Order: sequence, then structure tokens, then C-alpha cells
Amino acid sequence: MTDIDPESYYNAARQLAFASRDTEQKLRDLDKNLTVSNSAGSYAPGGTTWGQNYDQAASDIFEVASTSAMAARELAYQIHQAGLNHANAENHNNPAANQPTPAPPQGTSLDINLHPSQYAAGGLQDTPEHWDLITGLVVHPWADSDPTRITQAGTDFGNWGRTTKINADTMKSFALLKWSDDEKKDPEVSGIIDEINNVHFALHDAGELGTYLETACKAVGTISDANRNDITFSLQLLYLISLSYEADRLALKKLPGFMQRWLEPAIDKLDEATKVAYASQIDAALKEINDKIAEAIGNCQGIYSTATGDVQFLSSILDRTPRNANPIRNRDDSDNRDAGKEGERRAGIPDGYTPKRVDIAGQAIYPDYVDDIDRQVVEVKNANKLDDRSINQIKLETAYAQSQGYSMILVTDHRTQINDPDIQHLIDTGQIQLVRKELDDNDDH
Repeated sequence: MTDIDPESYYNAARQLAFASRDTEQKLRDLDKNLTVSNSAGSYAPGGTTWGQNYDQAASDIFEVASTSAMAARELAYQIHQAGLNHANAENHNNPAANQPTPAPPQGTSLDINLHPSQYAAGGLQDTPEHWDLITGLVVHPWADSDPTRITQAGTDFGNWGRTTKINADTMKSFALLKWSDDEKKDPEVSGIIDEINNVHFALHDAGELGTYLETACKAVGTISDANRNDITFSLQLLYLISLSYEADRLALKKLPGFMQRWLEPAIDKLDEATKVAYASQIDAALKEINDKIAEAIGNCQGIYSTATGDVQFLSSILDRTPRNANPIRNRDDSDNRDAGKEGERRAGIPDGYTPKRVDIAGQAIYPDYVDDIDRQVVEVKNANKLDDRSINQIKLETAYAQSQGYSMILVTDHRTQINDPDIQHLIDTGQIQLVRKELDDNDDH
């Protein structure tokens, strides 16, 4: 065994353990700052697609950071043990060496990934005053999003991301500090450094992904805020103009009948033409919001695949494949029931929550979670694919959510196939918001 100071191992382990605890704490702090419930907007396609893409991206970023934290902890234990091995060997060979053998450093308390506690799905349902003046004249629905909270979520992710990148660099720098250049060439140390680099890469990239989401949020928030305000102001102007036409109609009553018959259609025509013109401008502003959202989503759509790729670098440390999309085999009914309960826990269903009965289309159903405050129905599926019972259940829950003006959220594992065309259509049209999370370690061998 190469004669390397055990303290260099202990130091690296301490840095990794600290980084794992710090990452967990900063994720929890970020989650407390994120107040995104019903901020995306319930309007299609912009609001529903933004809600789904934001919630998926936010979940992905949390998973990469959480997995990095757990990997940092496990690697810290492994490196610390390597240091103990060196210390014990020295003490055995030379009792006078008196090398310390400290307890391992405390790492993160996480045993599963953290996820954001709020979904952005849903809207404010804040149709502006005088919208009735253009009802039937506009193609696009009102954008009932909350631009301020969308932008703030981006700022929060961006600040967290920049801090996380700095912390990842600091962790790596200090972890390698006490190994000399020659010691870094030692096969054992070299292998350890490779794994430290993997943790650094994943954690640093989690921060980078946070800044990508920031850019998308700011783009969506900015255009939504500006155009919502412009539309609200335009409707106020249109209302005042409509009042002036009403005043003109009242004034006509003082004129001879033949003049009334000649002028009244002209006023009606002007009134209608004005509404059509304003409606056209408002429709264009709403289309611009939808187009900008589509562009923003396009710019951050790679977050999902990047997140999955990032955590693969941590597989050897964790002895499993994070975000594994392969089907799980060899589970019996009892195993599947346990997996279902574990999936609900990981999906964020509140501890102790008892599913309540709701009725729709003459059938009783029990969604995994009905959030009457945020107006969301959540169903969790931790399975390889959707069976017939699940398909029918999801359809009924979607119908119930729509009947209540709630958002339907389907949470699945990364491996879960959406094998029903009707369910896929509901997802594609924004009637179901799909969010994939790591609901299962999927370490079946």
C-alpha cells in the first residue's frame, strides 16, 4: 500500500460530506422560495405546455442535485474508509505512527430525491374586465398566468444555480488540496479523483441547468406581463369607446326618425368594426405569448435528457442506475403494491393523507391526492406501463378535475410507458400534465 497521509483522504471525505449536506439545505431553501402554484396559466396551448415543461424541468434539476448530494455522501464514506485503511496499516506496521482513525463525516440525510413541493399547473382564472366585448371575436383564450411568479421562479433557480456551480468548484478544489501531484498519480488516488470529478460534473451541471430554466422563465414572464397589461388597457379603451357609441345612440333619439334610421346602422357598423379591430390586436398579443412560450420551451427542452445523462456518471458510486428507464422484472403482486406506496411517497403525496372518494360519470374513484387549495388532482403510477384499470382511472380523474376546474397531474416513473393513445392525447392537448420522477430505484438484478 502506497504511503500516503490518511489526512488527505479524510480531508477529501469532509469536503464531499459538507457539499452533500449543503446541497440538500440549499435545495430545501430553494423549494421554500418557489411559490409557483397555479402560475403557469390554464389556457391552451401556452399555459398548459409551460406548466408541464416548467414542472418537469424543475423536477429534473432537483433530481440531479439530490442524486449528486447522495453520491457525494457515499463517496465521502468510501474515501474516508480508504483513509482508515491507510491509517490502520501504518499503525499496525509502526505502533509509534499513531495515525488518527476518526469517525466518518456526516453527509446528507437524503435517501430519496427531493422534488419541488408545488406544481405550476393551473391558472389565476382572472379574465379581465370587459372581455365580454370581444367574446367570439378572438381565437386565443385569455392568458391567466402569473408572470411575476414565473419570473421570480426563474430568478430563484438562477441564483441557486450560480451558487451551486461555485460550490461544486469549491468542493473539488478543496477535496484535492492535500494530495501532491505525485500522489495523484497513485492508482487508488487517481480512481478516487475520477469519482470526485464525476460528482463535481453532475452537481455543477445541475447549477447550469438552473440558469437555463431561469432564462426560459424570464422570457415567458416578460412577454406575459407586458401583453397582459397591454390587453387589459386595450379593453379599458374599448369599453370607453363603446360607451361613446352608446352616447351617440342616445343622442340619435333627439333627431328626426329618418335620420335615426340612416345613422344608427352606421354607428352599429363603426362599433362592430372597432371591436373587431381591437380583438384582432388582442388576438395577436395572445398569439405572441403562446409563440414566445413555445420558443422558451424549445430552449430548455434538453434539460430532461441532460439530467438523465448527468446522473449516469454517479452510477458506480451509488451502485445503481439513476433515472433508469428500463422495465422492472420479477416482481410479484406484493412487490408491486409496495412499489406503488413508495412511488407515492417519492412523488410527494403528503404523509398520512387518505384518498377521498369522488364521483364522476356514476363511478366512485379515489385519486392519490386532491388538493382543494391549489385546485389540482394528482395520480401517481410507479409501473412499467399503464394497465386497463389505471387507464380508466386516469380518464375518470381527468374528467373529475375538469368538472371542478382543477388541473390533472399524472406523476410517473421514468420507465413508465404511456401505452394508451387516449391518455397520450390528453397529455398532448394539455388536459393532463405529465411529470416524470424517479419513483423507484429500479435496481432489480
